[in-house]
Amino acid sequence: MHILDDPDRSARVRALLSRARRYPMMDSALIKEQAGAVNAQGRAEPASALALEAMPRFEERYGGLWYPVIGSNGMEHGLQGEPIVEAGTHGWTIRSGIIDGDHTWPLDVLLDGRTVMTLAEKPRIINSSVAQRLEAHAQLVLVRSWPHVTLRTTTERHADPEVASLDIATPDTEATGPADRWWTADGIAIHLELDTWWNARDTWHVRCFAQRESDLPTVVRTAQRMISGTIARAIVNTCGSVASQRREDRSRVSPSTAASSESRGWASAGAVTMRRTDTSGWSSSRRSSSPSSPGTAFGWTLMRDASARVARK
Repeated sequence: MHILDDPDRSARVRALLSRARRYPMMDSALIKEQAGAVNAQGRAEPASALALEAMPRFEERYGGLWYPVIGSNGMEHGLQGEPIVEAGTHGWTIRSGIIDGDHTWPLDVLLDGRTVMTLAEKPRIINSSVAQRLEAHAQLVLVRSWPHVTLRTTTERHADPEVASLDIATPDTEATGPADRWWTADGIAIHLELDTWWNARDTWHVRCFAQRESDLPTVVRTAQRMISGTIARAIVNTCGSVASQRREDRSRVSPSTAASSESRGWASAGAVTMRRTDTSGWSSSRRSSSPSSPGTAFGWTLMRDASARVARK
């Protein structure tokens, strides 16, 4: 059954897909007729029996699905008329089964349903399933307009951050995957997301959301205690929408911009230094590092470090 026809979708996924579109999908018989494979040596060969089961199953469930999350570009799903599997580091994948519109970058889908993104020639498993990916996107859409702050932590390559027990929120298991972890409670949320994985150390973003601004410092302090090595780094956050901040996460932070922002002053909120400010919007993606024309978004910022980000390849 296609996801848009499934009456058992969670309430938040139904809300996420309320703006979805459904484009034509490939017929199962045509998929099996045209299916092919590219092995590790780059040579074409017949698709395996497992691939001939996985591709129609993926297409029947998600083929033609499009929905927005942050920006106007949406998440595109389906074989797009090319039923091809490729051999990769993590196994056989459905090539470019998902196009992430916010990142303008493809994800391959393993035959068991996990997703893989490759950047700087380094593949990394991102989601445990497409269903988990939908739940994570749905949770982000639920809280994206709340006041929020982004922190950062680093780990050894391929290592998860150490996370202590959390007393103000519980793990959201449906929305949590290998590179995307959520903790939620009434009026608050913490999001741990893998940002870069191709340098000497992995970088993770820790996003703290609070429906009431007065609760935000408590959520931030809790995240700093809960997740090892969490620090504030030159990350801009918006109260009106998470869009500007998340697009900036995927691009280079200008030292001059951070320095000029810092010169405008600070305010203290408990152990967390924050200030209210107008911030500029960004339109760059994983493949770009140029800021767009400035937009205005009223929000919180944490900018203790003006070090430049490493541009995506």
